[in-house]
Amino acid sequence: MIMKKARIILLLTALTFISCKKFLEIEPIGAKFTTELTAVKSILGAWLYNFKSNGQFTSSSIDAPPPWIPLQFSFENTFTAYADVWNFQEWNNRSTRLTATEKRILDRAVLRNDWRRYYDLIGLMNLVIAEAKTASGTAELRAQLLGEAYIQRAYYFFKLLQYYAPLNDPNLGIVIHTDIYQDLAHANLQRQPQAMAYNQIISDLAEAEKLLGTYQPKADYNIMFNKDWFLRISAQFYLWKASSTNNSEDWQKAASYAKQAIHNTGAGGAPTLPYTVEKLKTTVFYGSLTETVTGIYPETLYFIANRIDNVLNTKWTYDLDVWKELYKDGDLRKTNWFLLPTKYNAPSETILQSDINPSRKISGYIYQPQAFPLRLAEQWLIWTEASAMAGDITTAQEQLQTWRSLRYKEGTSLSLPNTAKDIQHEVYLERKREFIGESDILWLDMKRFHIANKRSAQNFHATLTNDDWRYQFPIPDDEIKANPTIVVNPGWSDATNY
Repeated sequence: MIMKKARIILLLTALTFISCKKFLEIEPIGAKFTTELTAVKSILGAWLYNFKSNGQFTSSSIDAPPPWIPLQFSFENTFTAYADVWNFQEWNNRSTRLTATEKRILDRAVLRNDWRRYYDLIGLMNLVIAEAKTASGTAELRAQLLGEAYIQRAYYFFKLLQYYAPLNDPNLGIVIHTDIYQDLAHANLQRQPQAMAYNQIISDLAEAEKLLGTYQPKADYNIMFNKDWFLRISAQFYLWKASSTNNSEDWQKAASYAKQAIHNTGAGGAPTLPYTVEKLKTTVFYGSLTETVTGIYPETLYFIANRIDNVLNTKWTYDLDVWKELYKDGDLRKTNWFLLPTKYNAPSETILQSDINPSRKISGYIYQPQAFPLRLAEQWLIWTEASAMAGDITTAQEQLQTWRSLRYKEGTSLSLPNTAKDIQHEVYLERKREFIGESDILWLDMKRFHIANKRSAQNFHATLTNDDWRYQFPIPDDEIKANPTIVVNPGWSDATNY
């Protein structure tokens, strides 16, 4: 038994911290690691414990790689720097020239290591799925292990697809590898067409959905294996897929999952709205993984004003022209989203639990403007956009009107768009208003809407075209060396990504 436990610990450590290069170089496996589901539970449980305890999602020598956007990337190296709501005119007032890093930020050429981070976790989920299928134990425990691993693996493949696959080249997808027992010397480690990634994600989500229909998640163990996470991730996925394929069925599925996600949070199946007007005025923002307000500052909505104050003189500022365009008079977010933490303090009991994401039970807090990207508010906007694009204009207009009743003062005059494209554009603007500074949402919206943009500072001018090569990140150099037949993303051949 001691040897078994030691082997499990070593295996978990290896799979959790290996680089993507090593993940793709794993020797073929000829024997099973475990024979009991309790051992598999320990393997996955170590990762889930890290997930729960690591509230700020930073990596260290004792932490597993975080699955979300980590805070070890400084503020200027997050997706916020890429969003078109910022300008860099403050850099014109500096006496020193732009550094190479600042030029990359201005030019949106920020280098990231998400490739190896997500493949590390996919390797772990591959192990859990392979072992849990045949190890001995109860059907309920098997379902709880498989369901968790299927949803997590689907999510990590999804994020890789969003970050690394260009929307204008469906043949250039990601590496799909799920079999830990296959001889990797004969495995296909080429980038597969995006349709193959879609099919893999759909398959994993379908397996999890079947398990959710029969078995209950274990409340003190499972994280993603529950109805809320499944529905919200599914809605996000089909929104992305539909934006790429423009397939009516994909739009319908995005609308259906988002609608279910909204109804799933209400008592007795009744829909729960993102906020009431009263709560919007008094609540703190709970999109981060927070159970109570902790730390030096209360978690005011987004901390945008605080962050602007920190970066005002050296980095960039909020674009006032965009401000005027986005936040009309009567928009409650125009003031509530930009309150200074020192002037705003609301008790945690005023929080509407229904509006925060399903990770609300997880401890820890984030005090930078990066939120966990599964807010109920996004589901409402997905429902609206997807309904319009699927041809259900009436439902889309109804949901847009309901949304506006929660975000604008009573009596605010707003015209109601009446075509699918016009509704979709209005939803895009609402997503910018709602999710400014949060996670990767604005950046990925720019990618799926093929947004072009220009910005400049100190006579350095940067242009982002509507299908720019910088809309996908570069594959790491060590990955290319380990897998020389892999096709790199166009435009990154002369860049170094460690």
